[in-house]
Amino acid sequence: MGRITIETSNKTHIVGHKLSHPEAINEREMNAIRAGFFNQLIPVQAEHGKKDIVLKSTVDDMISLKTYFQAIVNKKMFLDVILQLVTIVKECEKKLMNTNNLMLDIDYIFLDPQTKNIKCIFWPIVNNQNPRYTYTFFSDLPFNIVFNKYEDNSYVTQYVKHIKSNNPFSINNSLKNDAAKKKDNVKKKESKKDSKNEEDDEDEDFLNLTDEEKDARDYQLQRAMDMVRAL
Repeated sequence: MGRITIETSNKTHIVGHKLSHPEAINEREMNAIRAGFFNQLIPVQAEHGKKDIVLKSTVDDMISLKTYFQAIVNKKMFLDVILQLVTIVKECEKKLMNTNNLMLDIDYIFLDPQTKNIKCIFWPIVNNQNPRYTYTFFSDLPFNIVFNKYEDNSYVTQYVKHIKSNNPFSINNSLKNDAAKKKDNVKKKESKKDSKNEEDDEDEDFLNLTDEEKDARDYQLQRAMDMVRAL
């Protein structure tokens, strides 16, 4: 893959990709993305120079995943991102698009700060000279994040192990363990209540679900982890 550049002005990011030999544009994929057939992929345009072809993608009113992860990351934030990204990868596979052309890099994945919806850049090219491997991205992602120290972060270890093995992943069990630990540390929790309100509310909301709803959530997350490991 040719040189990647990014220009940022106010709330607009322009990401460019200069093609290098023998890379070439896949017109079918570019037209499909431009037509909006893939809601989670950002449209790409081609600029033809005398000697070079540059693909450009303009991103408005979104922040990079790297910026989003500069905050302290909790379970809900992390797992929501994983689920969305896995869905994007699987949709590309379903449409017979080369997932190695997805810009799976926290600098080039973008998120709406209001809705938390994620969009990715997909370079519609053939003969990619610098492919991005999905397994490597998902395996390395946790090591680029500062997780909430007030939570039991064993779910991160579960995530990493699950990708590399068949260990089951259960957010339900993880949250149950968190709840038990919180009951044993009520006084400590009260002294730091203000800094943890949002995370506590998220755990409480989950624990208030019915058993069927919890099983459904676990199944969804387990399936996502299976898909990550299979990438």
